[in-house]
Amino acid sequence: MKLRSRLKTIISLVFMLALFLSVASVYFYFIVGRPVNQNNVAPYLPFFPPIGGEEVTIEQAQASVPFRLPTKLGKPIQVKLDRDLVIIIWVESKPSPEANIFDVLEQGGIVLIAHPNYYRTLEESVKNIEAAINATKDQEGGLQRVSINGYLGAMGGNVYHDVFWYTETTYYELEASVEFPLQQLLEIAQSIPVD
Repeated sequence: MKLRSRLKTIISLVFMLALFLSVASVYFYFIVGRPVNQNNVAPYLPFFPPIGGEEVTIEQAQASVPFRLPTKLGKPIQVKLDRDLVIIIWVESKPSPEANIFDVLEQGGIVLIAHPNYYRTLEESVKNIEAAINATKDQEGGLQRVSINGYLGAMGGNVYHDVFWYTETTYYELEASVEFPLQQLLEIAQSIPVD
């Protein structure tokens, strides 16, 4: 029993380290690896204040990206665009300029992050999702396999609820607080048009 407990602790630590390294690599990619954009808009860093990107309408965002954005979720309170990366926020009142994604989720908001899937084939994307599911399967709020318009996705979470999936061309992530029912979040994800 002690061995099993230690194994769970080690797996949890490895998962947290992997999560930290993932967030750190995204940070360095957007701060160090990307050239400064022409509009002098802060780079997209949704988990660090503030939420980056230029504020646009949903129509402007759709005209600027090669993938489809949701049309049946009602009017968002805010849409941010950083080149081909879109953050759409549905919440009761507009977030402050210093707000990050966690602030929005704590206010009961829903956030969709979408950007092109330039770096992985669909096969690699599926392997990425399966690895995430396997890494969290024994944890509270562990990820579950779901189907979103014919694509493999994952949903779960115990800090906040998360549904994410890839198509051949796009990565989508839909987030909400843990008070928001996961099944309802999945239904929202399934309502987003496919590429």
